[in-house]
Amino acid sequence: MVKKFAGVCFAVFALVLMGTGCSNLPSMQPTATLSPTQVVATPTPQPTQATEEISNVITLSIWLPPKFAPSQDSPAGVLLQNRLNEFNTLYPNLNVTYRIKAETGSASLLESLRLAHEAAPLVLPDLILIADENLSSTAEDQLIYPYPAPLTAEDDPDWFSIGYALSTFEQQTYFLPFAADAMIVTYNQLDMEAFPASWGDLLLSTQTIAFPPADPNAFFTIALYMAEGGSFTNEDDQLLLDEAPLAKIFNFYADLHTAELLPANPVQIDSDQLAWELLTSDQTNLAVSWSSQYFQSTNPVFLAAPLPTSDGIPFTLIESWGWAITASDPNEQAAAAELARFLSAPEFTGPWTEAAHLIPLRPSALNQWSRTADQNLANQIMPAAHAAPAASILSDVGNPLMDAVLDVLTDVQTPEAAAISAVEAVGN
Repeated sequence: MVKKFAGVCFAVFALVLMGTGCSNLPSMQPTATLSPTQVVATPTPQPTQATEEISNVITLSIWLPPKFAPSQDSPAGVLLQNRLNEFNTLYPNLNVTYRIKAETGSASLLESLRLAHEAAPLVLPDLILIADENLSSTAEDQLIYPYPAPLTAEDDPDWFSIGYALSTFEQQTYFLPFAADAMIVTYNQLDMEAFPASWGDLLLSTQTIAFPPADPNAFFTIALYMAEGGSFTNEDDQLLLDEAPLAKIFNFYADLHTAELLPANPVQIDSDQLAWELLTSDQTNLAVSWSSQYFQSTNPVFLAAPLPTSDGIPFTLIESWGWAITASDPNEQAAAAELARFLSAPEFTGPWTEAAHLIPLRPSALNQWSRTADQNLANQIMPAAHAAPAASILSDVGNPLMDAVLDVLTDVQTPEAAAISAVEAVGN
């Protein structure tokens, strides 16, 4: 299917570059020749025969986090390296290079981007792969630029609804979604006849569940808070927390604790990895985990589902990554947009996400997975998916929420008092 978003980017890419003196760019003629494992998703430019020396080569630089590195060390790394090589072949005048940047620290991708933007603009990349939680801050600081054409359901229907929401900041498309990881519950199917989709069902099931109360990011609590309709800002964009949904969640935690449905010493569980290890060592029946952990598991007794909620309506929080344009030059922006489109095409993201144990944002990409059970789970997850709050919000609310949860589980405060404490801590 020819997508309008891709077509507009494609047209801008061709017209801008041809209009700026790069007359020896490859001819942009579509071809219907694909390998047997691919599906037709977007027109593929006809490769130019190397019959004469290529001049005026434009270098496109990409920055990526280490876990997305093109390499020969993993199936996903091989697929990405091959895809970049394919782009270089299709566009001889565009030479794609990449650099791997750390996710945290002074030399991280975002910190390096800020520093280069201020002090060394000539070393800035043209395209970066970032987490969606960093989209608003990088756009507000004008470190990234909007795409030439918006991503809309009318123009390009081949996205899950969360994909459109992720792509937009202040009504402009800054982010072309690439892959996602979803918070889920993994459980041992031998221990229960059906998954307890609501809090009440979970309490009645008498099955133990592991989640990380000591997680400084409080991701599980944040997910449940969002499922209960909790807000993080007021109409003046000031940070806040709502007391009522927090008290409801903390009462649920207290009920689990009182019913002895939490693992021993739950306040020592400070990461989803530890919760996962309790499940895999048969010390709990269910564990709050991530879809990437589940997809990597080879244990046939494990099944997974979206998070249990108070009303039983499926909900999940996702972390996602997408391509953002950092080039300031219009010609390079057009070229970077075409590269992002090429790297987001379903014929690539389908096999790549399956190899990387992540979830694609396009239904047609998910349809290419070979493992039917994983495909069915992802199709159940994505309609219930919601984006995580911005990184600035997560950093401000994580510790107060963690402290409140620990107080509830150690009987230092009642659920209602702990909710008030968290609200006051964030409001100060």
